[in-house]
Amino acid sequence: MLKINSSINKNRLPMYVWLHLGFHSPNETKSIVITYILIFLDLGTLPLLYPKVTIIYYFAIPLLVIAHLWAIRLLCKNPYSTQFESVLFMGGVGVIGTICYFTLIQKIAYLNLGIRTPVYYILSSIIFLVIVGVLVYYQLYKYSNIEKKKSKKKKRSSLSYAAVIAIVPGFGYFFAHKIMKQSDLAMYAMMYFVYAMFAVVLAYFAARFLHQYAFMKANMRFVRYHKPNRKVIKQAEAKGKKFIIK
Repeated sequence: MLKINSSINKNRLPMYVWLHLGFHSPNETKSIVITYILIFLDLGTLPLLYPKVTIIYYFAIPLLVIAHLWAIRLLCKNPYSTQFESVLFMGGVGVIGTICYFTLIQKIAYLNLGIRTPVYYILSSIIFLVIVGVLVYYQLYKYSNIEKKKSKKKKRSSLSYAAVIAIVPGFGYFFAHKIMKQSDLAMYAMMYFVYAMFAVVLAYFAARFLHQYAFMKANMRFVRYHKPNRKVIKQAEAKGKKFIIK
């Protein structure tokens, strides 16, 4: 399912597949890592951990610590030596963020919205698992039958998803100003919506980048590493460092 047919020549691969087999620029690694941690993960840390719910502390704090230590490792390492790891990092943080944000919306539902019925928590968990399943299936289906003629159609689909993700926060900001003036309950309902959106976005990132990591590992003959230029190599050698590209 992951491996590209050996009969397919690299020149016949559509652009969306080439993009899935490539790494982001090593020069962007540190900014991507910082953005991932500060915006997509830390944004929900405070409301997740305060007010304190003991059971959430037991699993949320270890996950957050793992994500931050991993980020620090990538920030300290040579970005040319962590090209594969950075892809895995984005998928891993996507998983951690998905768990944390889903836990957060359940916490808001219980403490702030006053939802006590077990039916809600069962149904919401099932619905969210279905959404995650759809996102995983989308990635598997998108790269399961590679034909050059489908490239344009696939690209259009991806742009549509990006447009939706970009537009929704704007609507959320607009409605927040309207309903936050009405009641605290409405404010918490809006918080629930925003954090639920973050949970879905991070679930998409998890499915996207974990699939990319596995897809690249299964098709190493097509993978294109970024390599440092001579100037960068000489500067590193002057400091007694060597480049390990992986």
